[in-house]
Amino acid sequence: MWERYAIAAPGRWVWDYGLLANFKPGHQETWVDFSTDRAPLLFIAGELDHIMPPSVNRSNAKHWAKSPAVTEYYEFAARDHWTCAAPGWEQVADHALAWALEHAANPEPSAA
Repeated sequence: MWERYAIAAPGRWVWDYGLLANFKPGHQETWVDFSTDRAPLLFIAGELDHIMPPSVNRSNAKHWAKSPAVTEYYEFAARDHWTCAAPGWEQVADHALAWALEHAANPEPSAA
């Protein structure tokens, strides 16, 4: 997986927006206004994910739930960080699609 999917990334954000952020007053570039209106948002987690643990996803969903828009969290049992790419990904995709159609403003596809 590493050979196929890992990409290099700059580390500046770790210093500028992480470690040094406590010493900079005011909002930083990474500040988010969670209360704004936006499209519906579904957080999908894998129960066995150690890279982005379910507790982190639940916390993110809680922050985004401050918006008047629909925000939901769903956790797939016995799935890890590759929840959307591992065998059985179709179940995850079907759940996400059904959720999106349920919360879409116009769930019926338009005839072209």
